[in-house]
Amino acid sequence: MRKTNIISLIAACILLSSGLLHAEPSSNTPNDKEELCKAASYFASVTFEGYQNGEKKKDYLEIVDEMTDIPSSKKDYFKKLVNEVFSKPLYSSKEEKSDAVQKINKDIYADCMKKESSAPK
Repeated sequence: MRKTNIISLIAACILLSSGLLHAEPSSNTPNDKEELCKAASYFASVTFEGYQNGEKKKDYLEIVDEMTDIPSSKKDYFKKLVNEVFSKPLYSSKEEKSDAVQKINKDIYADCMKKESSAPK
């Protein structure tokens, strides 16, 4: 993995393991849902940037596996995000990559909020 993306991924992992430890998916607290979705969209963006730069899916899946303080339900969700991101097309220009990263960020956040809002309480 490239050094700059490793730093971003470490930041994503810290974000995941900090405030999200005690927030269960589909909790009743809107702030918990928002934090989970922010973390998911950031993680997906960082993963997508790495994918666009030639990094391997297995590296990202291993990082999720190594996060021992994350509940398994969240690990499964973030593994799903890795698989989803790596199914996207590769782009050649910096502009296309940048646009795609922004779209991934917005789409994952919106999908997550929709899913969390409609989940049984």
